[in-house]
Amino acid sequence: MEEALPVPDRDTGGHLNVLTVCTANVCRSPLMAALLLNQVGTNPGKTVIRVGSAGTLARNGSRICPVAARRVRNMGPLQAAYADSHRSRCLTAALADSADLIIVPDLANRSRVISVYPPARTRTFTLIEAVQLAQHLPDAEAEHLDGLVERMNECRVPLAAGRARGLRTCSDGSGTSSDIRDGHNLSVFGHLATLKQIANGVEALSSVLQAAQRSRA
Repeated sequence: MEEALPVPDRDTGGHLNVLTVCTANVCRSPLMAALLLNQVGTNPGKTVIRVGSAGTLARNGSRICPVAARRVRNMGPLQAAYADSHRSRCLTAALADSADLIIVPDLANRSRVISVYPPARTRTFTLIEAVQLAQHLPDAEAEHLDGLVERMNECRVPLAAGRARGLRTCSDGSGTSSDIRDGHNLSVFGHLATLKQIANGVEALSSVLQAAQRSRA
């Protein structure tokens, strides 16, 4: 299993390019990428979803952290190979330009992505935000992949208003409601909790992407 998006290639013919981005590209973003690849990246007969990862402050060539690697390896042999082969890379404007959808764990990394490549503003979402937006589209299950990201962006303001009225979020209560914290700044149990939060978020997002795959296939 290998990450896609090796070169700038904004898709126009049957693919959705997803880029997951965290700070160092050794924990949250490779886990998001592995989960997405496992759930929607290899779906025979459906629209192809290509997945890659990067870090806004990453040093190129670092391995995935042991805690995230253990969770990835538990998915199966292909995912174990992914964990072994992963090497971090720093986000570039070219990588951001190649992505149709950019998923980050927190608002700080969203700001860094936009700083690197301002046009990515309309297609960069925190994982929690992406799940909320996709799930609350009135016709999400019938939406084609090529229109899903645009619709998600259009719904940002209504969603913010919904939060003000008490819309349930996936936040663990720390930081902002859109953030999944860096587990390396937490206890072992806190680190594991953030990985579980990522897994739950990716599972919810994958269900929407799979529905869009079916509608476009």
